[in-house]
Amino acid sequence: MPRGHAGRSKALATNQEIDNPITKKHEVIHTYGWYLKRFIADARAKGATPILCTLIPRKTWEDGKMVRNKADYAGWAAAVAEGGKSRWWI
Repeated sequence: MPRGHAGRSKALATNQEIDNPITKKHEVIHTYGWYLKRFIADARAKGATPILCTLIPRKTWEDGKMVRNKADYAGWAAAVAEGGKSRWWI
């Protein structure tokens, strides 16, 4: 299940309560990791084997080689997958 960040420049560090201006309802927006865990649980409940695919790494170069950034989405997906005993791919 490839996951994007829906156009957000930064993921939420904690859950946030908001008044949604579109739906006019009060709701909770969860963290990126919360949604990944939910997707894993939902997939398993339907008998599927979840495999997380991280976002395409940005072109960060070090010593002539591309460095995979594990400080944000890729790292979070790996941590959630490992904690939930799921497969993941960067």
